[in-house]
Amino acid sequence: VAIKLLHPQMSVRRDVRERFFREGYVGNSVQHPGVVRALEHGEGADGSAFLVMELLAGETLGDRVKRHGALPVPELLRYADQVLDVLAVAHHKRIVHRDLKPDNLFVTGDGQIKILDFGLARLAESAPREHRTRTGVALGTLPYMAPEQALGRREEIDGRVDLFALGATLYRVLSGRRVHEAASEAELLIAMASKPALP
Repeated sequence: VAIKLLHPQMSVRRDVRERFFREGYVGNSVQHPGVVRALEHGEGADGSAFLVMELLAGETLGDRVKRHGALPVPELLRYADQVLDVLAVAHHKRIVHRDLKPDNLFVTGDGQIKILDFGLARLAESAPREHRTRTGVALGTLPYMAPEQALGRREEIDGRVDLFALGATLYRVLSGRRVHEAASEAELLIAMASKPALP
């Protein structure tokens, strides 16, 4: 197994600890082999919270690209097809990941993709209250966010933000650059909201 720890300073906050546990299991509700599973949770003797996760052998897509450089297009398309299969199931269940990026896509030794870290996942507002996540503004990783997510337009966030993030991930792997480049997060936000991607 793999152990995912919540930083001790955050573990003392009951609301954060409960959210960490709850969101650790959101991926399980997708019920797809392409999602890493949470197996157990608990607290250490010092009060720090932990999740016991399925152990994976392989590397993240980000690490694979660093190691190999540009990936062959057919290989990348196989990975994208697997991610889309998981997203189809998740979105049908009204679960939005909200933080797809190369470091959250894990390539196993046999070439299968596992989506990591549904910790920012948002269940649709129609989900039972105990399964919802309280979200802040613009949670996620900025270079892979859809403009409406980056701008914190919560009511506009649905499965399409995951499709944007997957597209931004493929763009990064294929081109070696982000969809938009900027000197600061503020400039990046403006570019994302107002400029098309370079071909």
